[in-house]
Amino acid sequence: MEPDNVGKRLKAFREKRDMTLRALAAKAGVPQSTLSMVETGARPGEGLRLVTVKRLCWALGVGIGELAGPLDEEIQPAA
Repeated sequence: MEPDNVGKRLKAFREKRDMTLRALAAKAGVPQSTLSMVETGARPGEGLRLVTVKRLCWALGVGIGELAGPLDEEIQPAA
């Protein structure tokens, strides 16, 4: 399964800061397994709790909007 856009951005921000999953998990206080599942697509990043997103943003030094991305990115056009 492919990660959603939040998972892709999470991995990109983490790698840009040269952080391991373990280091980010420890700094953010989020289980390493959760981060791994979001980055691999086993769990949707867009379903993370707000408190988890806030902790990740703090640990990565990014804003919530940067991690979440633009709203129109997730909206699918009506058929």
